[in-house]
Amino acid sequence: MTKDDKKKVYLIRHAEKDLEGVLTEEGRKAAVALGEKLPLEDVADVICSDSLRAKETATLALINT
Repeated sequence: MTKDDKKKVYLIRHAEKDLEGVLTEEGRKAAVALGEKLPLEDVADVICSDSLRAKETATLALINT
């Protein structure tokens, strides 16, 4: 197995949330910025908890790929 054959796994925590568990505007911006920084063009799978903040973070990050 060469270095290029190895799979990468990224563990990402949800972005900033308010007291109700909804992403703040700053959290939304951070999620979008995350998607711009990570090399997500070869993403095969996304596993996400069913919490709204986690789903929104993943969605915003992946929209920019």
